[in-house]
Amino acid sequence: MPTPPDVPAALDVPVAPDVPVATDAPDVPFAAHVPAPPIPVDVTVVETDRGEVWELAPDPMDAASRLLLRGVAAWAAEWAPGGRARLVIEAPEPTILGSGFLDPAGARALPEVTATPVHEGLAEELLEVWHAVVAAGGAVGFRREAEPAEIRPALERHLAAVVAGTSTLVTTREPGAGRLLGFGWWELARNTLFAHIAHLSRFQVRPDAQGRNLGRVQLAGMHRIARGMAGIELCELAYRSGTGVSRFYAAGGYVEVGRRPGAVRAGPADDRDSVLMMRRVDGGDLIYDGRG
Repeated sequence: MPTPPDVPAALDVPVAPDVPVATDAPDVPFAAHVPAPPIPVDVTVVETDRGEVWELAPDPMDAASRLLLRGVAAWAAEWAPGGRARLVIEAPEPTILGSGFLDPAGARALPEVTATPVHEGLAEELLEVWHAVVAAGGAVGFRREAEPAEIRPALERHLAAVVAGTSTLVTTREPGAGRLLGFGWWELARNTLFAHIAHLSRFQVRPDAQGRNLGRVQLAGMHRIARGMAGIELCELAYRSGTGVSRFYAAGGYVEVGRRPGAVRAGPADDRDSVLMMRRVDGGDLIYDGRG
């Protein structure tokens, strides 16, 4: 049976439970605001011509677990300066490749998740990935039979918003400004009542990069970028029910805060809920007013 168009093949959804924060994780003395990693990790800060890089050395026994190493990769992508981090211990190559670190025999570095201005050639790169995601059944605005020409107007609107300053494009690339692996947008509200909220839009990772924790690393990197956006305190997203992405976003710190029952008409006799999730940009607990 073919994959329905709503199934988010573009997302790397975790299949294992979240790893609890280790109570014995070491302090990070160089950045007091950084939360503890999910497992104990020795962190060495190295100065390079591109800025600080975190060299990560978890216990080799922990590093042999793909699940644990995935948590470390996401933590570093969110909290290391510029998301620059690399693994400096030995671990099985499939474990490294499946955790979000690239080039296991060499750099073993995280992909580059960066805020990206519009430049020549960017639109074609984005369109190639977007079309591949749609064709794989990703829920990113189009049915799987959509052609690139149908996607292009939506892409152009997003890029125009970046130029206008009402949206921030975040891209994920292989280290060294290599191949585009994924992207998403932070959209800003025009109503000043909601100016402290960034809305996650069109989040996607290319299908041939699936199974490598890159979705989780990209999301973590987008949170790091959101913290640097003036006035942003909350992140939000909406997804259609039935796509199976709730656990993926929950692993990134999101909490379901509301549903619009049957608001998404995905097809004949196929109404879905529109589900709203939120998290604080600093990773803290949401604060509810609670008044009627």
